[in-house]
Amino acid sequence: MMNIVSNLARFEIQILFACILMSCPGVAHAKLMPSYDMASMYYKADNVVQVDEIIYVQTNAMLTVRCRIREVHKGSLKLGQTITVSMGRIFLRPDEEPAAALMFLGRPNEQDEYSPIASGIKIILQNNNVLEYEQRSNPGPYRLVSQKPEFIMLKQGETYTISSLKDDLVMAIARAKRFQDAYESGNVKTLQQYLPKLERQKRSFDQNELSHRAADKLIEVADKATLQKILEKYNDKCDPFVIRRLSQTRETLPHE
Repeated sequence: MMNIVSNLARFEIQILFACILMSCPGVAHAKLMPSYDMASMYYKADNVVQVDEIIYVQTNAMLTVRCRIREVHKGSLKLGQTITVSMGRIFLRPDEEPAAALMFLGRPNEQDEYSPIASGIKIILQNNNVLEYEQRSNPGPYRLVSQKPEFIMLKQGETYTISSLKDDLVMAIARAKRFQDAYESGNVKTLQQYLPKLERQKRSFDQNELSHRAADKLIEVADKATLQKILEKYNDKCDPFVIRRLSQTRETLPHE
């Protein structure tokens, strides 16, 4: 009898917890929402822009942003153009009004609204410090945390600011363009250099699109012997998905 009561109580708690989740914006469905490095997001995005004059609009838990373009790093958008960015339920609004933001965006929808590529919004505060979006738990929305260096090095105790972000972006763009050239030409030597995990890849949420794309291209252009050498060289440096993909494909290729 006590077991039945205990099971009923546990069931009621589970139902209550589910109801709480359903009532929270951005938390209704469990979904792994990746955080990409800036080189990956630059590669994936149709438009990369820095914006200012940011105005948030909240409607039925849906968050949109009106903003003016200050700089264009990729795409067809124009300086001074005003755009609407849909952040849905999965991005939480900053506690303080940002001075600017760096956005990695896809193409506009039928309502002429743009959406970020994964976690592709970097918030620049009034004090020039920078925040990035991460999913801290699943289920859960993207939350703001201090931006971490990606391709630059900071001195001990140095704060990541808008100047750091600009330097990081320059290196990210160069990395993405070099990858694009290697991908289009099938350059095996360069492609394999993109396989290892990045320093920022600490959790399952942290993804490296260029690593995955490099693996796919190597599978297409490299022979079995070359793939074997690549696996031996990078086996302990890559995320499990990349190693598994290369290993499984190598086994299906004919012997030379």
